[in-house]
Amino acid sequence: TIIKQPMDMTIYDLMKWMIIVSDNTATNALIRYVGMDTINTYIQQLHLPNTKLQRCMLDFASGLQNYTSQQDMCDMYSMLHHKEILNDNLCQVALDILSLQQDNQMILRYIDTPITFLHKTGELDYLLHDCGLLYVKDTCYYIGVSIYSDIIEGNYDLMGQIGKKILAYCK
Repeated sequence: TIIKQPMDMTIYDLMKWMIIVSDNTATNALIRYVGMDTINTYIQQLHLPNTKLQRCMLDFASGLQNYTSQQDMCDMYSMLHHKEILNDNLCQVALDILSLQQDNQMILRYIDTPITFLHKTGELDYLLHDCGLLYVKDTCYYIGVSIYSDIIEGNYDLMGQIGKKILAYCK
């Protein structure tokens, strides 16, 4: 028998689980805590025109979708890297959490050498994505790959092959 008991979680704990294992419960708790309108207002202030939060994670019954673009993600990661959003301390916290990502089966799939890639992966029906900041030889690169296909089989392999080529190019 599994006994479910409420747990006390800090905002940091929720952010960490949201990023490193794509925990939708943690994500939804943060959305409810901060508020969808507050999040969307901040997204607008950051000038990310293609990004909009319209529903909690896995709320498919609403008929709404959340949206972003590679350009918006690139801009957001650039702002984090240059510490142009939040404050220096919170940018560093965000970057530190991104460095703990546990899903290495996409861009990092076929990379066996240690590298620094602060990233977030995700998947939905027909969609895989992995994006973040790759640090190679004192240079920071934004890497973002999204694969949309009605056939998922082979796309993890494709994502890994793309990651391998990107790293070879950056070296």
